[in-house]
Amino acid sequence: MKYHKYADLFPLMNDEQLEDLAADIKERGQLEDIWTYKSEILDGRNRFLACEAVGVKPRFKEYDGGDPLSFVISINILRRHLNTAQRAMLGARLKPLFEEEAAKRRVRKPTDSVPSKITEQIAGDARDFAGKTVGVSGVNVGYAEKILTDAPDLEDEVLRGELPLQQAYELTRGLKTESQRGRAVKEVIETKANVNKTKEIIRRVGEHKTPAAEPKVETVFEE
Repeated sequence: MKYHKYADLFPLMNDEQLEDLAADIKERGQLEDIWTYKSEILDGRNRFLACEAVGVKPRFKEYDGGDPLSFVISINILRRHLNTAQRAMLGARLKPLFEEEAAKRRVRKPTDSVPSKITEQIAGDARDFAGKTVGVSGVNVGYAEKILTDAPDLEDEVLRGELPLQQAYELTRGLKTESQRGRAVKEVIETKANVNKTKEIIRRVGEHKTPAAEPKVETVFEE
């Protein structure tokens, strides 16, 4: 079954969490519906995968409202315990969707009426609106946008809670290659580096130069 693009805003469980959910569903059954919208899973990918894993027939419920984006945001924000970094990453992914929804509503006929929690006129910057929706500042959403655009390789560490948002932002600004960031992020996570320490690590990694290859020496044989 296909997943709706709004469902992909929220990360899937890791293997261990999914196994625990599958075991619970096998023992107690599926306690919460899987929400669908236009034949796609809108919310409940984890429940769907867990049901499949243990051979339980999934139970679905169709969302018939006019604002699936607000719906999926509201139920996930309430259900999940997201830290600041996770909320900021979510806000960064929501921003273009808010802009898209606002644009759609502007071109609708005056007679059209679509109830929505997303205001037709987004007050101020869309970044700030996205931040307010998920409970963080617009500045944090901006940090997350920078990471998603310039250093998507850091996203998993941020979403898992291993790499704080500010440190990830500094790594994005300070190191241009994925290989450099890979070396630096490992040290940042292992040492639990604060922002200042992270900047030191960035300088050290950034100044590191790969040793030049030794010149090739041709052997000359005398006749």
